[in-house]
Amino acid sequence: MSLFIVVFAVSWVLLVIQADSSYKDRCLTRRQMRRRGFIDTPVLPFVAHGGMWGDTFLITPLISYIGSEYWTQWSGEAWLIALTVGTLASWGIHREYARDGIRVPSCHAYHGQLTFAGAVHLWYMAAALTLLMLFFFATRASVGVAVTAFGVLLAHLLFQTFQIPRYLKRSVWTRSNIFEAVGGAGALSLGLVWVLLHNN
Repeated sequence: MSLFIVVFAVSWVLLVIQADSSYKDRCLTRRQMRRRGFIDTPVLPFVAHGGMWGDTFLITPLISYIGSEYWTQWSGEAWLIALTVGTLASWGIHREYARDGIRVPSCHAYHGQLTFAGAVHLWYMAAALTLLMLFFFATRASVGVAVTAFGVLLAHLLFQTFQIPRYLKRSVWTRSNIFEAVGGAGALSLGLVWVLLHNN
């Protein structure tokens, strides 16, 4: 339980830092971003970012549970592989965020570059992906837990992907939307199949 609290607290600190940085960068709300000068383009402020709400109420509790419940099953080699792949995947996704920030300025990127909040989110996502890969590919867990984790992640993915165009009042699909939707769904499906085939 103490490890759960530690992971949960660290994750929330990273989320709070992103919110505070977005406020200081005038990217917390749509009004702030309009006043900042983003007038003739769709914007995606922190409070309207579906992924941030998902990180707060879905991903953080999930990775806190996974980290505290199954960490004893993970070898050093598994950690190294998962950390490497998770960090590279997060870097690739945030590279697309930076590119998308040219078309749709957000709390995480604009003018083709990541904001400080975006840089913090890169490391939050890297840590989350690391724990999720360890869970799906290096953990013996019950099918019920695996299916529940799959459902939570799918809900996060769908909420993040489909909430953005709705908030922007028109169909605005960015490369990172498509990348996360297709890549995320594929990775989740592969992870669930792996659990079903190897854990029972």
